[in-house]
Amino acid sequence: MTETDKTIDDNPGVRGATPDPGGDNPGVRGNTPDPNGNDLGVRGDASDPDGNDLGVRGATPDPGGDSRGVRGDTSGAGGDSRGLGGDASGTGGDVRGLRGDAPGAGSDVRGPRGDAPDVGGDVRGLRGDTLGASGSARSVTTDRPRAAEETELPELLRRVHMVGIGGAGMSGIARILLARGGAVSGSDAKESRGVLALRARGAAVRIGHDANALDLLPGGPTAVVTTYAAIPKTNPELVEANRRGVPVLLRPTVLADLMRGHHTLLVSGTHGKTSTTSMLVVSLQHCGFDPSFAVGGELNEAGTNAHHGTGGIFVAEADESDGSLLQYEPDVAVVTNIESDHLDYFGTLEAYVQVFDDFVARLRPGGLLVVCLDDPGARALAERVTARDDLDIRVLGYGSGELADAPVPVGVRLLNWEPRDVGGLATVRLADESAPRTLRLSVPGRHMALNALGALLAARDAGAELAEVLQGLQGFGGVHRRFQFVGRENGVRVFDDYAHHPTEVRAVLGAAAELVRQEAADGARSRPGRVIVVFQPHLYSRTATFAADFGAALDLADEVVVLDVYGAREEPLPGVSGALVAQSVTRPVHYQPDMSRVGRQVANLARPGDVVITMGAGDVTMLGSQILDGLRVRPSGR
Repeated sequence: MTETDKTIDDNPGVRGATPDPGGDNPGVRGNTPDPNGNDLGVRGDASDPDGNDLGVRGATPDPGGDSRGVRGDTSGAGGDSRGLGGDASGTGGDVRGLRGDAPGAGSDVRGPRGDAPDVGGDVRGLRGDTLGASGSARSVTTDRPRAAEETELPELLRRVHMVGIGGAGMSGIARILLARGGAVSGSDAKESRGVLALRARGAAVRIGHDANALDLLPGGPTAVVTTYAAIPKTNPELVEANRRGVPVLLRPTVLADLMRGHHTLLVSGTHGKTSTTSMLVVSLQHCGFDPSFAVGGELNEAGTNAHHGTGGIFVAEADESDGSLLQYEPDVAVVTNIESDHLDYFGTLEAYVQVFDDFVARLRPGGLLVVCLDDPGARALAERVTARDDLDIRVLGYGSGELADAPVPVGVRLLNWEPRDVGGLATVRLADESAPRTLRLSVPGRHMALNALGALLAARDAGAELAEVLQGLQGFGGVHRRFQFVGRENGVRVFDDYAHHPTEVRAVLGAAAELVRQEAADGARSRPGRVIVVFQPHLYSRTATFAADFGAALDLADEVVVLDVYGAREEPLPGVSGALVAQSVTRPVHYQPDMSRVGRQVANLARPGDVVITMGAGDVTMLGSQILDGLRVRPSGR
């Protein structure tokens, strides 16, 4: 049924790290008080300049958000486009490398939508020993300290202005540039924790967008960095950059340059990229590595989404949504799953799938591809890769069950998953071990257990010890906006999640259902709790494509509240609204386009023992506190 309301400091040193010049001391295995007397916790957790405890390894928080760009960096008609070793320019644009290298006559310069620039032999990482087919680890040297010249910024990136600097992806790039000695300015639509953290590190950030923002750095910027997914080309700062002849670069181009000289471990896939990448980072840190990393969300342990490490490893999330993952040449690539998404950019499912094949083809010789064999799309990718004789790479799979018909060697299998509180116990068996092992996780959902297995194989390939990897995964506390606990009032728990695809919605609601079922089985509640979801569709094109699928996924909840579409970069489409999704839900459903009424409405629906989840990639995340406020003033016991 449908009810319609009428008003419808991030320096995570490892194993004895010393204080940085700024006074933060993210040393390892020894709690150190900050100057204000705050205990900085296990592994040298440091505080921010205001004395707030920022969690593991002394990193600072950063806002969520999606920051994406496309390859073939263009700065408008006739504008310069200067990328890595030959990124494609706009009409009439120059093509230059970030390090001053112009493509020669033989250079392969291609356009967007899956074609990759020819970076030749310019991008090289460290070749360490790697996993054999059995999944056993050998010693590696991939995390040796970096020499100064290996992390020196190219001239073009030494003074950078970033348009949309507060986004998760952009702020991560800014952090690394600042840590490498670059000068950074930027602009964003509003203040945020991420903006404040960047200012504390020396970035000059202005709220609002105007042409004068390019004068925040003395002498002006050497380059302007942006993402066209969030920032239109008509932005006054981009227009001014074109007028001045300042190169405009997209975020993936800059990230690819920052990876140069590192052993790169990348995670891609339709879903689970951020969680798997974050698990990989945390497990490596627990093993004593100090990787650089750039993740699409804020790690709860570190309170940050990016870090410039002292070691030789770089871990990053490879975004497939616009083909930008084809900027990179990884040593290890993890592909979690592949299914239809981002057809507004690719046009067809076939074109979307092809970008993963092209990505795998960019693995360096001897590199490792790790795929989840439970997912049909990722399994099919493994089958296609093994059928090719032009790729000098290894392939390992992970998944659940026996996997007797696996098309590639299986590195680790999930034998059993048992939910426990907000987390669970996974029984796993590695290919080179006869006895199973227990993997404890502090995050909910069987899908998270599978993500952990992908991270485990990648970490072992980098030389991490198995026992320490398992301990590191146990300590993984999740990612900002991934089944994140917001609060509890009157016996009702409120969580927040970024899920914005039907498969993601099913996974999160399945994990929530596991949680309330487990509590009922344990006798923790006098009556079973329910799952109430507040869902905000993201993008008109995605809503039109997946409305029925969203409805089926939302049916895993006991009660559903559907908001209107968060359009982000898109203009409205006729006939497309949240009502389209609500009409496909068969559970009790409420279409509520007035967000100001949601907090009170959900508080009235919930009862003690229930789990409420705000869900979506837009501003639905703001509703968690409003729901808690509504629960707080409601009579207890309802």
